[in-house]
Amino acid sequence: MGKKSILKLLLITSFLFAPACTANKIIPHRTSRISDNKEYLSKILNSSAINSHFSGKAKLKVVSPEINFTSKAIFFLKNPSSIHLEILNFFNQPHIFFIANNNYIQMYIPSENKVFFDKATKENISLLVGMPLDFNDLISIFACRTPEVALEKSEIILNQNTEHSIFEIINKNKTTKIWIDNEINKISKYKCYHNNSLQMEIEYLSYKQYLNNHLPSLIKLTIPSANYRLSLEFNSLNFNSFSDKLFKMNIPANTEVHAFPSSDVQ
Repeated sequence: MGKKSILKLLLITSFLFAPACTANKIIPHRTSRISDNKEYLSKILNSSAINSHFSGKAKLKVVSPEINFTSKAIFFLKNPSSIHLEILNFFNQPHIFFIANNNYIQMYIPSENKVFFDKATKENISLLVGMPLDFNDLISIFACRTPEVALEKSEIILNQNTEHSIFEIINKNKTTKIWIDNEINKISKYKCYHNNSLQMEIEYLSYKQYLNNHLPSLIKLTIPSANYRLSLEFNSLNFNSFSDKLFKMNIPANTEVHAFPSSDVQ
């Protein structure tokens, strides 16, 4: 497998860590007039917090100029520190294992008897997702939260209509826009701009109630600069705890170990 192919597989696996399951539709609760923009937005962002352990199954689709990919996956997320992901083949058997935490990133390809191992630096994460994100931000995105939004020392502008409360958070050359559905008080869209150029857009759709959590059952992510689109459709979710052994990869003897390639990243 070439270096670019490896990075494409890593790019695919990096966007899999969002929860969902068979659930009930969320009960509408219309937003009243917002008197304090910062207080309300902070409450909405904090309400996205989920249990420390969750796992499930998802169907994902990736579309980019270089790859079209559709697959099923099994994932385990220990929020906010660790991820275990298994990409399934046609026979629903894992053919790629992916583990990451604050310290390292590891991918094992059994069919090639190869494991790729490196530090979870901001540079390596950026190679995977195509834009500068640290590991904490990556976890937040796929735990159905937005990337970190700095409310302190930011100008916050609110525009409301009958369907949405739209917040614009301006901090120097970075602008974040967040759409909140007035019926359910949940985030439906996130956009991040740098020097007025759109860097990332995330849509959180089809909210449902999962036990005590209200989460989207469909997430769509777009990176315009790379013409990259991903959609995640969640089929099942479990909030029960699981063993930390899932985040320790058992590699057979004589497996080739490689660092993540970087020299051919565009």
